[in-house]
Amino acid sequence: RDVRFRRAVREVLAEYTLTPRGPAGATLPFEVEVGRGTRNYVVRVDPSWREAARCDCPDGERHVTTAGASLCKHAIAVLLTCEAQRHQLIELFL
Repeated sequence: RDVRFRRAVREVLAEYTLTPRGPAGATLPFEVEVGRGTRNYVVRVDPSWREAARCDCPDGERHVTTAGASLCKHAIAVLLTCEAQRHQLIELFL
């Protein structure tokens, strides 16, 4: 998990574009497109925390936990940029 945090900050936040898709409501799940030109991925975040953040990248799909979390570097970066959703990163430590 430490490596994923470092990669989220060093790579994703520094080199990728994060683009919200659709309207973000206070309680509605929202999506953020994450990419840097060759391949874009979509991170889905549920503000109500009924579902864990999910990313459709290969790493995110491989690391889906029983709770449904797929906290790859893309999902971590999105949660880091969403102040109201940072608390969901606690999933990495449980």
